[in-house]
Amino acid sequence: MNFSKPLNVSSIEISQTNNFSTSIVTFNYSGTLSIFTIPSNVCLINIQARGVSGGNGSENSGGNGAVVNSFFRINPGSTLAVLVG
Repeated sequence: MNFSKPLNVSSIEISQTNNFSTSIVTFNYSGTLSIFTIPSNVCLINIQARGVSGGNGSENSGGNGAVVNSFFRINPGSTLAVLVG
């Protein structure tokens, strides 16, 4: 996969799952890069990116924003750079 081109999304949610619980961290538009460190007891995350809805034109209405959702195995202590925009 090529991650060099950013996606235009309105929010990103990262679900952290360990043997005991799941927690969700939500990143909304801030215009700046956010760094997120994976906690020591997490080795599986679910990333969900939500796109914005399209604008209405004179002849057509805008469509719904897309949602992309995927699970990733990750090493505890890893860092993710998150940019929403």
